[in-house]
Amino acid sequence: MELKKGFLGYTSVGVATLLGLLILNFFIQPVSLSLTSFLRWAVFFPMILGPIGFVVGYLGYRNSKDKYAKWGMISNAALFLFSHFYWAVGTLLFGP
Repeated sequence: MELKKGFLGYTSVGVATLLGLLILNFFIQPVSLSLTSFLRWAVFFPMILGPIGFVVGYLGYRNSKDKYAKWGMISNAALFLFSHFYWAVGTLLFGP
């Protein structure tokens, strides 16, 4: 029963972990981007999936006050803000 209660929290943390790994791969490239061409959009994915993960975490936190849901909300919001910050700084430094 406990797993069913915390499923939304685990899902939210899972989304944030996946997004974090994609961004990490984008910057340090342990897997070549030529092998994973769709991962070139890795900094764009948090703009779409970050709010979805945040909402899933919020629903999980509202239902069961789960610590995983809280961390999922925090990490998805941080990844969402990081992607906006990265694009804004890149635009300011290198132009549109």
